[in-house]
Amino acid sequence: WMTVIAATEFSRHIAMLTTFAHDAFACFVSSIYVVDGITGVINRLADEEVPDSLFALLISLYLILCALVLTNLRSQSDASWLSFIPKRTRHLLADYALGLATITATAISFSSAGRLEVDRLD
Repeated sequence: WMTVIAATEFSRHIAMLTTFAHDAFACFVSSIYVVDGITGVINRLADEEVPDSLFALLISLYLILCALVLTNLRSQSDASWLSFIPKRTRHLLADYALGLATITATAISFSSAGRLEVDRLD
């Protein structure tokens, strides 16, 4: 099926379908990434030493949590406990949540250089 989808460039025409078909296609595509990610985590936990695997898992959880918290800042526009952060700044942080989370998680992983081995792209 993937060959047929790629050969017909079906993804370009997905906007012309119903909302249900669009959501089903998005679920199909995102499930590939989820399965690939879970498989990678399981393989890492099985193949590497515990401290390296645990550190990689903690970095991944930090990335997810940081992105979710920053994204949630947009919907918390009337929260009194966030009144010290201007609304425009909260929206800016929410817009760039994934990028900021990725940059900080990468910085944390580089801070462990020499003590723990973290896989990096060459």
